[in-house]
Amino acid sequence: SQSVSSVFLNGNRWLTGGYCPRPDSNFLDRGCVTRHYADTPPGERCSLDLDGNGVLETNDGLLWARWMLGFRGAPLIENAIATSATRRSATAIEAHLVNHCGLR
Repeated sequence: SQSVSSVFLNGNRWLTGGYCPRPDSNFLDRGCVTRHYADTPPGERCSLDLDGNGVLETNDGLLWARWMLGFRGAPLIENAIATSATRRSATAIEAHLVNHCGLR
């Protein structure tokens, strides 16, 4: 018999537990728990719009590519910040990526 249970932690978070069969018959089946968020967890508001101007544009893709290639500081943002950007410095963009996107 299989059962699933949920526990609500607050208005937007809950845990679900149930039975998780293992494909390898040498091991016992086990229970498992998953965590769910109805909204983004506080402090984790990752956005592809890295410069924060509210529009996903080519410059945001350039910023992402540079970050992934290891660019930091001035080389990260050189000629890649929109005029209407709210995050205009490398420090602000790096802080967004680390604090909200979980990148290091």
